[in-house]
Amino acid sequence: MRSILLAKQISDSVLRKSALTWTVVRPGTLTDGPGTGRVKAGGHLEPGRISRADVAAVLVGVPAEPLTENRGFDVVSGGFPVAAALAALG
Repeated sequence: MRSILLAKQISDSVLRKSALTWTVVRPGTLTDGPGTGRVKAGGHLEPGRISRADVAAVLVGVPAEPLTENRGFDVVSGGFPVAAALAALG
């Protein structure tokens, strides 16, 4: 597991230094439950859980929200609609 985390850290660092427009979404522990469409997103959140369906909804919402460009953020289940949670990242 340690080597995987190191590889992720290195790849994220290379991406941040590139000329590409990027977004790194760091979901909490994934579940197979139904999506709620409600999440919490932020720079460094406490560990939490989130359904795969809600992660997919976040990934669909990222290109529509300019505040997600060139940043990484955590996402877990929460009380905000996906679009509102992404818009609050600013």
